[in-house]
Amino acid sequence: MKLTAILLPLTAFFFTHHRPATAAFSGRFINNCKFPVYAKTSRGGGYDSHEMVKVAPNGGVYHAKVKTINNGPGVCIKVQPFPDETWHNVYQIEYSQSDTPWTREEDAVWAWYDLSTVDAAPFTLYWRRLEVAGKKGCRILECPPGRTECEWPVPEKGEMGDCRAGRNATIVMTLCRK
Repeated sequence: MKLTAILLPLTAFFFTHHRPATAAFSGRFINNCKFPVYAKTSRGGGYDSHEMVKVAPNGGVYHAKVKTINNGPGVCIKVQPFPDETWHNVYQIEYSQSDTPWTREEDAVWAWYDLSTVDAAPFTLYWRRLEVAGKKGCRILECPPGRTECEWPVPEKGEMGDCRAGRNATIVMTLCRK
């Protein structure tokens, strides 16, 4: 009888109380241009990878150095056309993770993402695409050369993606078509 009196409340507690989410999104940048670019990772709250990584042309890949933290500061992959230690001419791939908005769901599967020209727009003359890999229900942000509708902030036209991405999604930005 004593064992039942202990196990029943513990079982009820286990199934009715939410366990913290452990999902985390990762980021990937693909350089299909015919020239190298330079990348690094930063995150709100003070994280900055500080390294400048040369991303090879024709399919070179850079992986963000950190993953998202649910309901925490976003992650940013910063990309620039030349190796400038001051990072003044930088294009940003920004993404974050949260519980499903406007609901009581605490599932850490909601993705927010954008292509940011807040600091500069060095790649406007090249094709740009941002997507949540393998997620058909998530909006793709895509701009052909010379167009800016896919970028944030563009007054009254800028795009930001958000969707139910699932656990452990990968946010992928591709620069230049193959």
